[in-house]
Amino acid sequence: MTDATAATPAAPTKAKGSLAARLWQYQTERFPIFKHGALIAAFGASAVCLSALLRGSVPSLQSVVIAIVVLFGFFFQLRVADEHKDNEEDTKFRPERPVPRGLVTLSELRWVAFAAGVVQLVLSALLGWVLIALLVLVWAWMAVMTKEFFVASWLK
Repeated sequence: MTDATAATPAAPTKAKGSLAARLWQYQTERFPIFKHGALIAAFGASAVCLSALLRGSVPSLQSVVIAIVVLFGFFFQLRVADEHKDNEEDTKFRPERPVPRGLVTLSELRWVAFAAGVVQLVLSALLGWVLIALLVLVWAWMAVMTKEFFVASWLK
């Protein structure tokens, strides 16, 4: 293989299988739910427990579960935002990754991230409407992060 051939990105392959099967494959490569899930669960549970203990109370199981699910959604949405942010570079230099090779599309990932957002919104509302403002704040940060805080050249 010549250097010119090595630098040429592979053409995306047509996705095979159901969306669920392709997303399962995607998560094994880019967002391993069992590996990340344990750490996210520990982080979410400890945050809720610390907050409750500092207020002299005990957290409800509902608040712990909701915190973990919402936090898991955030980390997945960060992965999707990163896929969008780095798509051009990944397509050029890392064509073996799931999006450049066509396992899943950015559009499909956006829909899953949007669905996760709906779940986050509903669950946060169950705990209290004030949490919606915090949810929107995190989403806004992710949106600006996806644009590399509008200083992409400086960051690189």
